[in-house]
Amino acid sequence: MSDFPEPQNYRKGISASHFRFLDSFLLDENPHLFILKKEKNQYLYDVDGNKYVDFFLNNGTVLLGHSHPVINHLIKDAISYSTESVFLNKFYYKTVKLFKSIINFGGIAFYSSFNRAVFEILLYLKVERLAVN
Repeated sequence: MSDFPEPQNYRKGISASHFRFLDSFLLDENPHLFILKKEKNQYLYDVDGNKYVDFFLNNGTVLLGHSHPVINHLIKDAISYSTESVFLNKFYYKTVKLFKSIINFGGIAFYSSFNRAVFEILLYLKVERLAVN
């Protein structure tokens, strides 16, 4: 068995919203908590060494699986080049070129988080509304 706390103790320090999310995956009949240790292709491995097929496959893994070697290579390459995403770098041009090959658009913006992107959209809409009025 792992050194992870017993089910009654694992919740300490977890936010209420994440706690509800975790509860949605846990059945009352199952006293054993699934603690993820590793992801590879379509498999998940727990801290006790058990191997599972991931039928949940969320957040893009449905297309490539977990820890896809090409994606890992691209991420490692990007991180070794720079971790700063605010300034222009070699990946901006490549990404814009790729997007333009898929769909034509007037411009593109990159943000470090979903929240920042939504904030910028709302700010843009507010400015546009003020300009019209």
